[in-house]
Amino acid sequence: MARGRPSMIHLHARGPASRLAVLVIVLGVMAACSRSQPAISPAVEATPKPSASPTMPILLLPPTPTPAPYVHIVQAGETLAYIASSLGSTVEEIIHANDLDDPDSIQVGQRLVIPSLTLRTGPDKLLLPDSEFVYGPAYLDFDVEAFCAERPGYLKSYQEEVGGQMLSGPTIVERIARRYSVGPRLLLAMLEFKSGWVDDPAPENTALEAPLGRTGEWRSGLLHQLAWAANELNRGYYDWKGRGRQVIRLADWSRAQYDPGLNAATAGVQAFLARDATWDEWQILCGDGPDSFLATYRRLFGDPFARSLDPVVPSDLEAPELRLPWESGQTWYFTAGPHGG
Repeated sequence: MARGRPSMIHLHARGPASRLAVLVIVLGVMAACSRSQPAISPAVEATPKPSASPTMPILLLPPTPTPAPYVHIVQAGETLAYIASSLGSTVEEIIHANDLDDPDSIQVGQRLVIPSLTLRTGPDKLLLPDSEFVYGPAYLDFDVEAFCAERPGYLKSYQEEVGGQMLSGPTIVERIARRYSVGPRLLLAMLEFKSGWVDDPAPENTALEAPLGRTGEWRSGLLHQLAWAANELNRGYYDWKGRGRQVIRLADWSRAQYDPGLNAATAGVQAFLARDATWDEWQILCGDGPDSFLATYRRLFGDPFARSLDPVVPSDLEAPELRLPWESGQTWYFTAGPHGG
């Protein structure tokens, strides 16, 4: 046989028995040749092990820093008791924080460390821009008389004798706005909020006698009521803006601190509304709901921030050179110094 070729099997059968044997052999060979290859079992897929949940990084939040103490510069006429009351501290805390040997003797210009406030923080809703609070450029096109003439309230028909002259309600509003530099829209909104004089043609009882809430026989009359309200509004505005006052006193003599994100106008309105309110009432008055001061303001004048001209005093404003109102060489006498309004 040649190498590489398969061998051929030659069977020679003689007789029936031999042929039967040969047949058996042939069938066996054929069966062997046709036997199928054993089926390959599919690989058993291993059940995957559940992967471990990814470990979330633990965020370590920095501890809330302790607020830096406030430094107050002593002004003329101030006492430790007044400073403590104004800034939400106690006399004892101020003495301890400053190592004062003689708490009854503090000097004008002295720097006092005031411990951090621990009072409840008031509402953070901004009520007015500063330019709407002060009587400035935002009021160039506002006519008090014309506005009141279109409202149905008692104010437009009110008259009061002032200095021997009869003045109308709108004229009194304009006069107080100019004298106290408080925006007339603010005065009108507060008057409406407290007593309804702008839209109610017939206010009664206290609303008629004390439309801004200042009760007492000698305090009656719109001129006095508005003058008192304008002065108190200014007090709150400048306490926040220029005097660093951080504490509001409520009607029940409890105290709260201003939210640090307020502006001076909002602080002034909040302080005024706090005079006749408890803590819970104050939240409503200074909020954004239907019973709030802001709701009354919007009903009368729309969104106060749509007219904002803040900042009231631009950062690049240059003061003009000022001269005393006397001719050179004329004698004059200095009798007083600067003082708060």
